[in-house]
Amino acid sequence: MNISHTQTPLRPRESETREIKDLSGLWNFCTDPNACGQNEGWPAKGLPSSQLMPVPSSINDLTQDQALKDYLGWIWYERDDFVPAQWQGQDIRLWIGAAAHVAKVWVNGQLIAEHEGGFLPFSGDVNDCLNYGGSNRIVIAIDTRLSWRVLPPGQVAGRGDRTDLPEDWQVNDFHFDFVNYVGLHRPVKWLVQPPKGVTSFAVTPGLRDDSVGTLDYAYAHGGASATIRVRDLNQTILAETTKDGSTAEGALEVPNITPWAPLAPQLYSVEIEVYDEAQAIIDVYRLRSGFRSIRIEGEQFFINNKPFYFKGFGRHEDASLRGRGLDLVHQIKDVNLMGWIGANSFRTSHYPYAEEAMDLADELGFVVIDEVPAVGLGIWAKWGQQDVIFNDNMAGPVLLKHHCQVVHDLVNRDRHHPCVVSWSPGNESATWETAARPYYQSVVDTCKAADSTRPTMLVLNVGAKENKVGDLFDWLGLNSYRSWYDQTGQLDSIRHSLPHDLEAFWEEYAKPIMITEYGTDTIAGFHQDPPAMFTEEYQVAFFKEYHAIMDRYPWLVGEHVWNFADFMTKQGLTRIDGNKKGVFTRDRRPKMGAHELRQRWKNSHPKW
Repeated sequence: MNISHTQTPLRPRESETREIKDLSGLWNFCTDPNACGQNEGWPAKGLPSSQLMPVPSSINDLTQDQALKDYLGWIWYERDDFVPAQWQGQDIRLWIGAAAHVAKVWVNGQLIAEHEGGFLPFSGDVNDCLNYGGSNRIVIAIDTRLSWRVLPPGQVAGRGDRTDLPEDWQVNDFHFDFVNYVGLHRPVKWLVQPPKGVTSFAVTPGLRDDSVGTLDYAYAHGGASATIRVRDLNQTILAETTKDGSTAEGALEVPNITPWAPLAPQLYSVEIEVYDEAQAIIDVYRLRSGFRSIRIEGEQFFINNKPFYFKGFGRHEDASLRGRGLDLVHQIKDVNLMGWIGANSFRTSHYPYAEEAMDLADELGFVVIDEVPAVGLGIWAKWGQQDVIFNDNMAGPVLLKHHCQVVHDLVNRDRHHPCVVSWSPGNESATWETAARPYYQSVVDTCKAADSTRPTMLVLNVGAKENKVGDLFDWLGLNSYRSWYDQTGQLDSIRHSLPHDLEAFWEEYAKPIMITEYGTDTIAGFHQDPPAMFTEEYQVAFFKEYHAIMDRYPWLVGEHVWNFADFMTKQGLTRIDGNKKGVFTRDRRPKMGAHELRQRWKNSHPKW
């Protein structure tokens, strides 16, 4: 048994006993550059001035105020909402889908929740502070400043010894290659649930053979007993068990199932029903899952005992105007484009995606490598700003504690999703440093303790001999940009440098490897022959060179192009209107590279 009880909040789901009220819409909003809001009583009195801000969304691109685009400091949201009188006697919580990056939440002036980390949900108990049958003030404050307490890391930089800048000059200094979008990125909701209902419910699906599934489960509730059931889509009960007591864990065998398979998904309903001492139903909570097996053996990655080859992308939650705010329109367009191009998988680079994205992957059969926001932990040293990253002031005990908490919370949020086949606890860290090894040993131990059924991967951008942590992980991801960042413009160099890189990793670790990133910045409509950098022809030629090498090696088990679509980054000399490595433009128009990938991925191939 590998499930532990968790404080990760149950995802909002309606049932016979549960109700949800979505608070998405226009909220009052203001900035607080002097951090005076709490001292001046804003949580109780309300905001002193405000403008309208949509929730969910990022704040960065929604005004004409340049200062708000890269705002540094606290921002405040406020909304009054009517709570029905009939909710009294129920267990009421306020659920926040994601708030980047550090948040405090008040209801009617009472602090109900604090949270660090901008990509996972949290909730607060509001039972003692609600005005039933009347209006209730919700106030949420978010600190947009980056630090070495929270992932992804960064720091507030001042003017230093420069006298040509104001004394109070400050900027968010970070080295991850995407916009530091901030705000309430996912919905805020009232959750109405029974006072003695389910408080935690964790399930992990597996597959014993082609027609028998397994389900590890653990739960806690306030009743006398509970029944776990698995139903098919016709509501036929396939397996169930009833246990006394308010907490339990165990395993179910589920016969007569069809396995969830890549691009051929089959989902089932998993239900917990809670009873009081008189066997009356107190609560019902349901989620969807599927049964499949995963294992790494020798040089292969197996799903349902069949070798699997990853074809797909690193992606971003990124859209014009909305930023990282949940956008179901883009979600649907993106999965349709992935189907069109022949992809079967993606990595949640470089942070946990919205739960709606995971639901779509389950529903459509896309395989997911699930990643935490541990990005930007290496390039500080590469750019010469720091000699060492893994030290007490940067990636030290404080960040490690947060890192492990995020891993734990991500596992417990996403463990029931059959689409998730591997956890990725980091991307492009300074793994050449000696201190990186004990740091990542703790991270891996945390991940394995939370879920031992899925393998762990670390995404690397250093040579095999430099890397100090590769043996800690079950398989490895390699980000590779030969002829782009290295041997710039020299396509023929790929034929020599890429085999050197790949073979060195296999010889050092003898475990499956996939290329988790490879690509070139490509400006749509920019053409030249012979191919030159930034042209569509160069992207196509780059792919052809890489694929010819990658097809040689049986232990290379996947290819994820960087990136699915162009995305926005912070301003810089190497980024003009964002990162252009997408095979689709930011508004989802295909470049020549997309057609090249479709030609490869849609046709038969010895690897798939």
